[in-house]
Amino acid sequence: MYTWISKAIVGLLVISLAACASLEGALPSFSGLSLAGSKTERVGPLKIVLPADYCADTSSSKDRFSVVLPCKALSNEVDDWPSYIAVFTTSVGEKAPHYGLGRPSAIEAALRSTDGRTAISRSGNPRSVDVLGILPQSEALYVRIKDISTTPFGRGYTEHWRALSVVGGQSVVVTVGGYGKNKLSEADGLRVLQRFVKRMKEANP
Repeated sequence: MYTWISKAIVGLLVISLAACASLEGALPSFSGLSLAGSKTERVGPLKIVLPADYCADTSSSKDRFSVVLPCKALSNEVDDWPSYIAVFTTSVGEKAPHYGLGRPSAIEAALRSTDGRTAISRSGNPRSVDVLGILPQSEALYVRIKDISTTPFGRGYTEHWRALSVVGGQSVVVTVGGYGKNKLSEADGLRVLQRFVKRMKEANP
């Protein structure tokens, strides 16, 4: 089980940060949370439910990988920013084994190892990454990560949450962090991510 975790779950956490929307220009400050939304997008065999005022960045998304940004960041035709400024990524792996993700303690050991931190670092440098905490919940295992490597999402993304879950029988990693200069607090980021994951599970029974 540990072998599968270290090679599949940690591997899935290596989320591509290909070219994303430009971060030029000042972005408004974080001002609260709005979790409503009904638009769906397909990521591989699964569907995700987009938060209100968020759109998929088709220039950065691939078959099993999705980047979701405020619609305002992607189009000058949109007038308003959403009530919270964040970036979501969703990575869909292969079919999960029958035992699911495995033991949280084993996943934590894999993530905190040098190989694990090398894998999840955007720069490939394990010293750039800290695993700040792990929170097992019924719907997902939530991991708080700090990565000081350069990111196209801006410095607000330095500390972010990643959720490891099984959705529709597929292994999935969803991340959320601040966008541009805007940061999400630890509590707000977790709340937003939990809602995103739960809605994704509801959309993929």
